[in-house]
Amino acid sequence: MAYTEVFAAQGDVVLVVNSGTTKPEYLVSSQQLSLASPVFRVMLSPFFLEGQNLSSALPKEIELPEDAAGPIRLLCSLTHFTPTETFPDGLSAPDFLQFAKLVDKYDCRRALRYANEAYFSRHKKNVDKLSHLLQAACYVDDAAAFETISAALGYRLGQAALSRLATVDDVLPKKVYEEIEKQCNQIQGRIIEKIEEYVDSAGD
Repeated sequence: MAYTEVFAAQGDVVLVVNSGTTKPEYLVSSQQLSLASPVFRVMLSPFFLEGQNLSSALPKEIELPEDAAGPIRLLCSLTHFTPTETFPDGLSAPDFLQFAKLVDKYDCRRALRYANEAYFSRHKKNVDKLSHLLQAACYVDDAAAFETISAALGYRLGQAALSRLATVDDVLPKKVYEEIEKQCNQIQGRIIEKIEEYVDSAGD
């Protein structure tokens, strides 16, 4: 059978995902998925239909109609240690956010910790990506990235921009952005005080 992509040559599971008019099929290893994800570990256990009679001779199809092809493909690539041309440099922040939601859904935070940290490290200085990265950091439970990115938002974005983010964000409560705005105002106030002190001392 010709699969869309093979991540494990002796794979015993075929993940069938939703991609609009097509349904990509990814040949994967149930063992690799189980090691990376407690959710897949339970799903592929003998106690569930999906985990019964698994065999590389006749891989079992598992449909994931709620999952998009891109995030699932990246999840398979990272959990099976196969190279991907899009990660981390070529993956957009919105696409990484969708991937982070999948990491949260299948509880792969621990297994993909270093991959997520690599992405945050490469992209955290791009102001256009910060709002997506802040949400992604929340989904993957990366406290260090969340702190760094929230501080960057406070430094680089004005009050109007923060207010807009608070209206479109789908995971963080509005009070998070209000706290960032508060810290931003405090920092700006301290800077103004220092400038005024310097001007006064220079005048003397």
